[in-house]
Amino acid sequence: MYRLVFEDGDNQHQVDENSGLLDIKLSSEKLSIANHFLIEPLRLNISLIEDTWLIENLIDSETMNYIKVKLYNDTELVYTGYLKKEGISLSYPEKIFKVVSYSNLQLLQEFGDMPLKGNVDEIMRVSLSEVCSELSQHILSKTGISFNFIEGYEALNLPREIMLNTAYVQSLPNPGNPNVDTGYTETYSVIKGFKIGENEIIYDYFKYTIKYVPEIDLGNVIVEAKYIAKASATRRKFHNKICEIVEEDNRSKTTSSRDKAEEALDDYIATDIAELEPNLNDIGSISNYSLQTPNQFNPIGVPKLIYYVGNIIPELLSLNKDATALDAIKIFSVLFNVSILPEKNGDLKIANNHFSGGVSHGNVTNKCVAFKLNKVMGTIPEFSGLDKLMGDTSILKNELVDYYTEYVNGSLSAEFELISDTEINIFDTVEIEGNEYKIIELQRSLSSEICKFKGMRV
Repeated sequence: MYRLVFEDGDNQHQVDENSGLLDIKLSSEKLSIANHFLIEPLRLNISLIEDTWLIENLIDSETMNYIKVKLYNDTELVYTGYLKKEGISLSYPEKIFKVVSYSNLQLLQEFGDMPLKGNVDEIMRVSLSEVCSELSQHILSKTGISFNFIEGYEALNLPREIMLNTAYVQSLPNPGNPNVDTGYTETYSVIKGFKIGENEIIYDYFKYTIKYVPEIDLGNVIVEAKYIAKASATRRKFHNKICEIVEEDNRSKTTSSRDKAEEALDDYIATDIAELEPNLNDIGSISNYSLQTPNQFNPIGVPKLIYYVGNIIPELLSLNKDATALDAIKIFSVLFNVSILPEKNGDLKIANNHFSGGVSHGNVTNKCVAFKLNKVMGTIPEFSGLDKLMGDTSILKNELVDYYTEYVNGSLSAEFELISDTEINIFDTVEIEGNEYKIIELQRSLSSEICKFKGMRV
């Protein structure tokens, strides 16, 4: 016998099939490779006859906002979710309540716009665990509904070898010739220093120039010669392992003599350079980064490139300051190839899509009452959410497209119905007619022993 329990704090109410519970229906539970965790939250549609508690707490109450809902089959917990006023209706003269309860996954959509800045100690580097913990505490404070995130995932590993960008240029001073009327430019290029960490590499490249502009005779006006001291600074930062940010800073001063221009340039150099100089012997041994000089060039006066080798998927994210908790969860879901699924007790499980992680139920051909095989082309996930990451995500996106193209390409999908004498869940595998299928969608029936499934051939 099915039994519903409504919980509003310590205030509880039970309804079963003998005391007003008319009908209950669960929606499908499914994975979505295209949208990852953004699967439709598991819904429980409920019909029941009105009673005093329901009238007082669902209709007349002005304080009720969120109420926890639990569904039991005898003593077995089948479903945990919540309802709010927007999901309640009462029809007359039948005096029948229609209630829609949602799994706690819906709360991520409702409250996921929580800004991360101010809620975590270091907005620039956050883990999936940290984001989920902060969001669940935020939801508890807003709704009184508590749940845990259950971590059953492994971070994705995509080893790559990538040339990222020009690290710096060593240029020999070019003093030019001040007696040449056409003017000259002398340039000095200097590196200020390196800072290399687990997920970050930063370097500053400074270029200093003195430009000579010769005297110009415009007939009735003579424009005197001048010297322009210029300093340009380029700071390159790589966050999230390979996402680049470029910052530019340009300064200049126009003077009447070369000596004054050199004096201005010396001030720029003294401010920028000080005693900092990179220790090139250390760079290649720190983290995954190294500096490489293209083989076809002379090592003096040419670009050097940052050569990255290793897993391009960061386990800690560097996010823009305006990123929300939902932004971070979406990004982690794409980077790790995970989905978030509701558990029967209301907890939310983070589980990998790229390996089963479920139970193998063996050959179920003799329990199969209907079967249809479909040839489908998988959908590549949407990567626009990655723009909330710090830096240029173009390289990362390209690598993810390659990964997901291979992951979803040319999949075979099956729709089937089984006599379900054992519980089968998302990620579980079954064998039908000699082929194995991973369950990606299921429709449980609360009134029949037959369940509908969708699976991908593995």
